[in-house]
Amino acid sequence: MSEQTLPEGWTLASFMDFLDYQGGTQPPKSSFINEQKEGYIRLLQIRDFEHDKYPVYIKDNGKYCSCLCTDLMIGRYGASIGKILRGKSGAYNVALVKVIADYDKIEKDFVYHLLTSELFQRPLAKFSRSAQNGFNKAELATIEFPLPPLNEQRRIAAKIDALQARSKNAKDALAEVETLLAQLRQSVLNAAFTGKLTAKWRKEHPDAEPASELLKRIRTERRKRWEEAELTKYQAKGKTPPAGWQKKYPEPVQVDTTDLPELPEGWCWASLDEIGDIKGGITINSARKLDSPKEIPYLRVANVQEGHLDLSVIKNVLASDEEIQT
Repeated sequence: MSEQTLPEGWTLASFMDFLDYQGGTQPPKSSFINEQKEGYIRLLQIRDFEHDKYPVYIKDNGKYCSCLCTDLMIGRYGASIGKILRGKSGAYNVALVKVIADYDKIEKDFVYHLLTSELFQRPLAKFSRSAQNGFNKAELATIEFPLPPLNEQRRIAAKIDALQARSKNAKDALAEVETLLAQLRQSVLNAAFTGKLTAKWRKEHPDAEPASELLKRIRTERRKRWEEAELTKYQAKGKTPPAGWQKKYPEPVQVDTTDLPELPEGWCWASLDEIGDIKGGITINSARKLDSPKEIPYLRVANVQEGHLDLSVIKNVLASDEEIQT
């Protein structure tokens, strides 16, 4: 960026050309109290700009750096470095610095938006110093900004505020719609699983097969598949099935309907064990024995989200033919 590429009346300035900062102080923890009383002042930490769960107060002896609710603060250390904060008053600790400027000559809201933008945040993140050492004035002096005239600063800040307000209103409206959709979804599910949703259909199809007959077929087919699988195992081992081997069939758990509500005509209760199988996945460890391993994609817990699969990152695993078949 250069002066030649800027709009007329704008100039290129570094942070320290029109801004400065004042670092905080760190009183000893032995002087902290948890309740406000006369002669004490709030000691602000970065967390206090997010919530008021753990307030700390110190004796107001006039020696500590302090800020007003309207002052702009910057997080100086660790994961909070570069956070732009405002809205609290009190003394502030060393993890914060207060932005100093002549606000008769520069618009404070413009400075706030400027510091939250990539123009400040990106170069700040590139400083090679340890996050525990924070930043210093020499480093901030290397960060340059396009600076418009004061009246234009005010127009820009007002426009950004208006757009952000519209964005917040849109998000609030979407959140309300999400809540309504969730309620509608639950209402539909309730109607579906109590029979209300299909009451008209049942009247129009009085000869439809009752669920009890469907469940009988499922049970018969499940037993047949089990027997076929068992015979295949015996054949693979070159063995003859022993007498009474069919009696080893694990009968599915049936539902005790004693305290369950009455169902619509044609419906019946069934356990998950009666209508399906629950199978776990493979465990990846050194004890696995693989026969002719093949590399295939597999689902992890991270892929399974509420109501959908996130397939943006899929990992592969070596699996045997038997595992793949399962």
